[in-house]
Amino acid sequence: MLSLATKDREWQATTNDDTPFVDVANKHANFSKLGRNYNVEYALSVIEAKHYPEILDCDEDLYIYVDLVRKLCVYWYYEKKAREKLNGSVWDKYVYHAEQKYPSLAYSGTYDKADEFASKWWIEAFKHARNGGSKYELARQIVTNPYLLFGNVYKHTIKQNIKAILMAETMFPDEMLVNKDADYSYSKILKVHRVVWSAWHDIKRTRKDASIVPKKRIIEIAKRLRDELQGDFELVMPSIRVKKLVSETFGDDIDIQDDYGVLNKSTEYLNNRMKQQILNNDEDRIVNHEDVNVVYSGWGKMKIQKPPLKQSLPIKVIGRSRTFSDAGVNPRSMNRWATDKKIFTRRVKQRGGTVLIDVSGSMSLTNFDIEQLVRLLPASTIAMYSGTCHGYDWDTSRPEHPKHDGYYMLTPDNYSGELHILAEKGRWVGDIPVHAGENIVDVPAIDWLSKQAHPRILVSDLQVSGIDFYRYKDEDVYRVTSNFGAEFNVEALKKIKQGGIIPIMDISTAIEWVEKS
Repeated sequence: MLSLATKDREWQATTNDDTPFVDVANKHANFSKLGRNYNVEYALSVIEAKHYPEILDCDEDLYIYVDLVRKLCVYWYYEKKAREKLNGSVWDKYVYHAEQKYPSLAYSGTYDKADEFASKWWIEAFKHARNGGSKYELARQIVTNPYLLFGNVYKHTIKQNIKAILMAETMFPDEMLVNKDADYSYSKILKVHRVVWSAWHDIKRTRKDASIVPKKRIIEIAKRLRDELQGDFELVMPSIRVKKLVSETFGDDIDIQDDYGVLNKSTEYLNNRMKQQILNNDEDRIVNHEDVNVVYSGWGKMKIQKPPLKQSLPIKVIGRSRTFSDAGVNPRSMNRWATDKKIFTRRVKQRGGTVLIDVSGSMSLTNFDIEQLVRLLPASTIAMYSGTCHGYDWDTSRPEHPKHDGYYMLTPDNYSGELHILAEKGRWVGDIPVHAGENIVDVPAIDWLSKQAHPRILVSDLQVSGIDFYRYKDEDVYRVTSNFGAEFNVEALKKIKQGGIIPIMDISTAIEWVEKS
């Protein structure tokens, strides 16, 4: 058929399981063994050999991308002629009915073993991308194979196949990290497919009465493909990011020192929490948008509030300290012999300790819960903290923030948090103060706790956040949003470790820890 169509008897045709292709230069066409698609494949080969035999003249660096667009032009010509053969039949019949001798390419992608073919390709594409293969080569595979371009490549099973490969590569895989690696790899490969798909839609906008796709349009689309497909894949797997950041920050996993074994689940939780924060996709963060002018990205401003302490509260958390004496049994401080000769030490109990409670929305603590924690973990000092991204609506005494249309004009300082002292030296507030429901001041609060008496207890799920204060470049209005980026979480965890702070993630863990300690 090719010989007749092109009036050239030197054409060679082969049939095997490989990707169908047409090599115009060497006059070779290959057809797959996918059954009912012979008519489609033969038609595409004739169109390419007869109507698009040569690549257009263009710059050398554009040559390979023009070749990609040429293949898309072949598909456009096929669709155009297949529609013409319908003689006015409805589009649904053309797309969905197999009775058509030359069905739509979208339908041909669903024939027989097309899904199986696509699944196998995805595995090879994953290996290609992970090994740093070129984006162009992957796009070329998609373009030259109608079962990849028009078939269903958005299948959940494909992601599961990638996950299975990753799970088999290590003896003790972290399933959460494996899932993220699979999602990440899938999205990066799919992005290349969408670039090609977008180019196809641009080709489809060619006038219906045109005999061929204009050269100008081919060149324009080829330039865009060149811009979007240059370079190789650089897959920085989320699992690698996690291990690197954990190693750089902590040397190893977060480890909470606990003599009673109660906080083991807190250790596991914090490690998983840190991984989740690091794994958060930062691509959609407002600070990365080109049309956004970021004024400030960081922690909110924290104000310490000291409401009246109205009621007595028993001290149950006891701090431990050392006292020195010139009499005793075991001389542990010989360095003091030259001064006061108090070389003997003993442990003494003293009233002390500090408790800081995170009362942001993710903790889901009621006032009753907060009071329960106060009575459960009473120390010399007990405090709670939270913040807001909506300003201090209740604070009308701040003249530095003039009103605009009835609202206070927004500034980074206007988005802040508060730390309330609930109990101190055996007395407490009695009634839990009104407070906001967001974070944004986690590290300022942890810094405060790090300066207080031991033991330092932090009751928090460590879902920390900062703020991004910004405005769109075409607007005069400033906006603010919470930022749950990994860098905020890691900084908070570093502060906890450096400050010798004991993190307790919920009420039940606090109860268990108090009972055993």
